[in-house]
Amino acid sequence: MNTHKKRYAASGFTLVELLIVIVVIAILATISIISYNGIQQRARNTQTVNAAHDYLTALQAYLAQNGSYPVVPTGPMYCLGQDAVYCTTATGNWTRSAALESALQTIISALPVPSDGPGTAATSDGDLGYIPARSPSTSYPTLDGVNSAFLIYILEGYTSCPVGPVASGGWPSFFSTPPSSGPTYYHMGVSVCWVPLNPA
Repeated sequence: MNTHKKRYAASGFTLVELLIVIVVIAILATISIISYNGIQQRARNTQTVNAAHDYLTALQAYLAQNGSYPVVPTGPMYCLGQDAVYCTTATGNWTRSAALESALQTIISALPVPSDGPGTAATSDGDLGYIPARSPSTSYPTLDGVNSAFLIYILEGYTSCPVGPVASGGWPSFFSTPPSSGPTYYHMGVSVCWVPLNPA
């Protein structure tokens, strides 16, 4: 009588199958990280856009109430809602003004805060700024050759500027003609949006 020994195949994954599983997991992880980063960037941009809208509304209300935009005697450019060290261009002449904040708080008591972006101090994105109207010169921006006040906000990535209308051009000459597409200009991974405030 013949006895048949049952042989069972060893169960498990081959090396090729394991490599395929690892590659699939890596691809899924990469897709998840990219999606998460995109969601975070959109959230930061939304925070900055909302703050820009609130500041634009406050500046327009201040104009209607006082006959002019806030005039700040010292310094040409001001951060809105954050310390100067967190402005993207903090290495320039940007500063924070208690007088400007007090003037705007006559319109809105709680000043909105933009996103500081993913960067570090002085390199972060998602900033807001205000430039009062000054006499035209290479140190102060103009709109169509005339001195003008501006609201500036910065968004991450290449995107349009939902708060506006925005001007076209670049420092120090800006134009009331809107940009052909997207922001006023795109620089080093951020969209810079210049909103002229008229009449200045």
